[in-house]
Amino acid sequence: MLTTGIRAVFLSTKKISAVRKMFSTSQRYSRSLRIDSYHIPILANGFAVVNSPYTLNIKPLDPSEYIEDEDFLMIVKEGQEMPSKASARVSLDLNIRDEMRRIHRQDFKQEFMKNISYDRRVVTRDQVQFLEVSCQPQAKYPFPVVDISLCLEIPVQFNMMIKASQYADVYVSNLEGGSFHEITTELGNCYLSNLKATDVHVKTKGGDIICPSYLLAEFGTLETEGQGKISVEKLQGRKFCIDSEAGGVHAGSMYVSLGEVKTDAGPIKLGSIHGSADVKSKSSDISVNSVSGNLSAATVTGDIFLHLSQFEGINLKSSKGNIAVTLESDEPCYASTSIVAKEISSSITLSDGSEIEEDGCKRLQGHIHIGNKSWENTKKQILAQAKHGRFDLGLKDWFSSLQLGKK
Repeated sequence: MLTTGIRAVFLSTKKISAVRKMFSTSQRYSRSLRIDSYHIPILANGFAVVNSPYTLNIKPLDPSEYIEDEDFLMIVKEGQEMPSKASARVSLDLNIRDEMRRIHRQDFKQEFMKNISYDRRVVTRDQVQFLEVSCQPQAKYPFPVVDISLCLEIPVQFNMMIKASQYADVYVSNLEGGSFHEITTELGNCYLSNLKATDVHVKTKGGDIICPSYLLAEFGTLETEGQGKISVEKLQGRKFCIDSEAGGVHAGSMYVSLGEVKTDAGPIKLGSIHGSADVKSKSSDISVNSVSGNLSAATVTGDIFLHLSQFEGINLKSSKGNIAVTLESDEPCYASTSIVAKEISSSITLSDGSEIEEDGCKRLQGHIHIGNKSWENTKKQILAQAKHGRFDLGLKDWFSSLQLGKK
């Protein structure tokens, strides 16, 4: 077991307010100063367990930096393979701005560490190694807590259980070999990049979840509370659940066997859906640029904007809003709607159709075919309900559909 504890006030209280002012979040960092760093030998398939009020930066350690430790022993039961050895590094950084240079002096690092407390240790339970890192919030800061960060460099196969408190953000990048990742923040944001695992679970209690690249998992959950938003460029896996309260949800593409997207008040904007998806919003709009598979979308007061390409079954419902659907030019299908008013493109022909009015609502059913395309033997169908709104059906090519739903 490796156990290290560091306790530590920085500069005189007289300078605190001035330094806080110069470190306002609107200013840019000029560089990062590494205050403390620890290199730790560890097994390659362990767990990182972190609890911190400081911003966390988690990334893989360069394999060339592996260190050998003669005292590093691991007892393995007979018949089991010895796990690969690796290294991890835990570092404490301070984000420095240009204005900070005038208060530098030679003993700055030592003085800084007097009021910082964080522990790091390696423990073994049931032949699994855990790198545990815990940080304690300080009573006073000459520097805002957001300017202090903890950098964790771990083996690429590592698993994570991360908790960031207060306004601390979490940055995770290029970890593609683990099996379990769980990340929780309070008011801080979570930034993910090139993340792959069997299970990925991310939750914020007010911050955003942002992934400008891909997120790949067998099973995944992304959840935000309050005004927290969720934005992911690409989701891929067996099942993903995305849940936001008042924040919006954006996903560039979803390659999933089953995707569930839900918001209370935030708008939902999805690029392309490949697979099956269930999308719900209580009071906001739902916009989908492309569906190749099955989609169920429902909103109470919002509108639904949808472009269909190689779809199978579509079920749309807006209790008080409107529904607008566009088809590509080679997509014959069956449509059934319950609407107040309708507008159908003149390029679309409805065969074997019927229209009846009941309780102030029009029920329209029939087979849609476009030009010489026949609807015979098609299994594609669109079911739409907008009992207090209108239903628009038109044609649009794929490129034009990229602007669908924008107001």
